[in-house]
Amino acid sequence: FEMVEDGLAAVEAVGRTHFDLVLMDMRMPRMDGHEATRVIRGAAGAAGMIPIIAVTADAGASQDRDIASAGVDAVLAKPITLQSLADAIASALATGADRRAPLSGAK
Repeated sequence: FEMVEDGLAAVEAVGRTHFDLVLMDMRMPRMDGHEATRVIRGAAGAAGMIPIIAVTADAGASQDRDIASAGVDAVLAKPITLQSLADAIASALATGADRRAPLSGAK
C-alpha cells in the first residue's frame, strides 16, 4: 500500500514498484488523474497494464466516458462505500485481465 500526493508522484510510484491495483483520484495537483493514467498506460510491460480505478466526485455518464477515455478500468464515485469499492475492484480486475490476455493465435 502506498499513498502519494499528486499524479506525478503516482506515475513515479508505478514506475518503481509493482502494484496489483491503482486507485487514481481524478483531481490532483501537478498532474491530474486523466494525464497520470495516460502516462501509466503508455508505460512498457506490466506497469502499463495495471488495473486502474478512477475515484471521482464527478460521476455521471458524460464524465464517466471522459474518464474511461484516459484508460481506466472502472470508475468509483465518491462517497465510497465498501460495496462500491468491492464492485469497482472486481470490475477493474476483470477488465485488466482482458487487456493482459494474449491475443488468440499469438505465439
